[in-house]
Amino acid sequence: MPRIAVTYERLPVSGLSHWNGRKWIICLNTEDSPARQRFTLLHEFKHIIDHGACDRLYRDITRRGVTLTARQQAETAADYFAGCALVPKRELKRAWTRGIQRTDDLAAHFGVSQQAIEVRLDQTGLSREVDPEPEMRTANEGGRCARPISTPTWQPQRFRFAQDRYPRRSFV
Repeated sequence: MPRIAVTYERLPVSGLSHWNGRKWIICLNTEDSPARQRFTLLHEFKHIIDHGACDRLYRDITRRGVTLTARQQAETAADYFAGCALVPKRELKRAWTRGIQRTDDLAAHFGVSQQAIEVRLDQTGLSREVDPEPEMRTANEGGRCARPISTPTWQPQRFRFAQDRYPRRSFV
């Protein structure tokens, strides 16, 4: 992109960005994995997008006795931006309904870390904590196994039990 340059150096952090007077410099840590570098690149890009508007976008707030500083909110927003760009909700749900449900498989599929996938699973409602395993039922109770239901992207993933398509035959 014009006026943005990416450099790689050994850093004590995953990345940083700054304006050098002519262009934005995003510096990534050479010690990080490529997946981490991709996430950091987009995280820093969000900080560049927000530059000059942070005081309007983020303010110190206190909710339920917990104070979130404007800086903490900016960091959370940058993480969310990077997660959404690398693991879009629609594509994550599509992979999930196609049977890719282990965090390591999803991380490899999207080229991100397992931690990034776990966060996106929580954010989209696909995580086991938010959407626990459906109760086990036997074939006699009318279900073989849980199948994901196509749900709108703004809703948590739901499941149904697959029904046998053909009536049971007895061969006597």
